[in-house]
Amino acid sequence: MDEDKQIFSPLINSPVSEDIPNPILEYALSQPPFVTLKGAFNTRDLGIKPYLQPGLIYRSGSLTDLDDEGKDILTGVLGVQIIFDLRSAGERNAFPFPSIENVQIVWMPSDSSSAANLDISDFVKLENDTNPWEGGCRVWSKEYRQILTLYKQPFRKVLDHLLKNPKVPILFNCTAGRDRTGVLAALLLSLAGAPDEQVAFDYALSRIGVEPQKSFLNALVKQWKPEWTEETPGVVQFNNSRPEYMERFLQDARKVYHGENGVDWAETYAMYELGFTKDEVQQIRNNMKGELA
Repeated sequence: MDEDKQIFSPLINSPVSEDIPNPILEYALSQPPFVTLKGAFNTRDLGIKPYLQPGLIYRSGSLTDLDDEGKDILTGVLGVQIIFDLRSAGERNAFPFPSIENVQIVWMPSDSSSAANLDISDFVKLENDTNPWEGGCRVWSKEYRQILTLYKQPFRKVLDHLLKNPKVPILFNCTAGRDRTGVLAALLLSLAGAPDEQVAFDYALSRIGVEPQKSFLNALVKQWKPEWTEETPGVVQFNNSRPEYMERFLQDARKVYHGENGVDWAETYAMYELGFTKDEVQQIRNNMKGELA
């Protein structure tokens, strides 16, 4: 991880309003855990030894523009057989999935969406905040905990697959591959025993992963919130993918899903919110690590 940090940290810490120079971006995206998948973006291998077996679970942004070469890599090189689509019905209609031979697309609607109610003023740094990213920490932690509530069905489906089909590689995605995808990635990494620093680092890599499609994503935000501009207070905190956001979410998740006798939030959530037994959770953990019985 230290070597990864040397490569990625300067880019992670760069403001999203600034473009990453193409040669630097191309080099970064050619390095693990990033996966080159033509027509997709923010695609990464979630695996990190010794916590989670590489080559088993992939995360991504939109796959709408996936071309034939990308499809061949997805199925032939990565071996992905199932894709879990975390997008809304509206997103799927606007940007439909391409046909991918021998790949099952799994989609389950969430109960509702709270993102439409975001107030940009909530992201603004308050007078007593010592951290310039504190507004983003507050709001995104709340949103990400809401995702844990709204996306129980698809999250359970993913864990059930990992329980019953531990050798079948999967990919999950949303539109940007940051928020909904990031929460599910955090759940899986935390369940596998990865430290908070690693989970937050994985999340923050989206700063780099979305760069090729930054204009597209900005246009979507403009459609959604036309009154927002780059000068609107709070937009900087909204747009960035700071590791502090994920660290705060993990801290707050522990307060909500606090277990006993050292049981972490992810195990508590999997058992009491998703309905898995303790033995099943342990088996999922073993399967993700590649420790098959």
